[in-house]
Amino acid sequence: MIFFNASLHQPRRATLTRFASQALLAGLVALALTGLTACSGGGDSKATTAVAMASPQNTGMFSACTTKGAQSDAKASLGKFMVTTNVWNPNSASGYQECVNAKYDNATGLVDAKITWDATPIANEVLSYPNLAYGWQVGTDQGSTSPKLPATVGNVGDLIASGKAETTCAPGATCTMNTAFELLFSNTPTPNVWPPTAEIMVWLQATCQECNAGKLAGTVTIDGVIFDIYKGAVTPPTGTASWTYVAYVAKTTVTQFNFNFKNFLNDSVTRGYIKSSDYLAVVELGTEITKGQGNTVISGYGIR
Repeated sequence: MIFFNASLHQPRRATLTRFASQALLAGLVALALTGLTACSGGGDSKATTAVAMASPQNTGMFSACTTKGAQSDAKASLGKFMVTTNVWNPNSASGYQECVNAKYDNATGLVDAKITWDATPIANEVLSYPNLAYGWQVGTDQGSTSPKLPATVGNVGDLIASGKAETTCAPGATCTMNTAFELLFSNTPTPNVWPPTAEIMVWLQATCQECNAGKLAGTVTIDGVIFDIYKGAVTPPTGTASWTYVAYVAKTTVTQFNFNFKNFLNDSVTRGYIKSSDYLAVVELGTEITKGQGNTVISGYGIR
């Protein structure tokens, strides 16, 4: 397989590098006026920076870049979401730079984000999964960004995610990636210990649809989209317990989405992949990056 699931990181790093320079603060002011801008790619910078701040415009912002040799994760809370660079497998690449910019509107509860990357791989393994997380990230003690999660699968009501996400390879470049939701589960309402008990991914766009941690198990239509279903298990080389892996892979690229995750949960329960007593801890949206140059633009994204 080309892809190995991004949840193999053990666990999401809790050590953060956070500092703000006058230049970065000035950049954030410009960001508020002109919209999202990407960090520059391909440079030699070793700095990892993260800023999350409220502005008079009732907007939260995040800007972070990380490079090979300085892969401490940057993360910050933005309203209903936790945004993180999440470079969990730096040894899979001989060099890389990744930048994440995000802007959250407290008035609407929606977030816009742009992820850019440039990665030279050593092996065909996922380097990182920069993402926006809604809920409690498994393996951390951060708590939840929403009172809706964690919740037992049987008690999850409508959980609707809407917005747009589109990933583009740089002109003339070959990139390997998938843009996807990731749902992680636990056997406890306080999932501060890694690993999860199960994982469900919903792939929106991929350069290799069958390159995941499962085997083809069926096809289903959910919320008007046809998905191939892959089922497997993730057994980390670190020796931690394995967990159930399910991937709903869209047969054709989805950019504009309006998904009720309750429908995916019900389907997986019916198939015996997860249990109604499992706790859904978090819903994440991001891009699993393996190689090449590209960017993911997320706009008008919210969960209700």
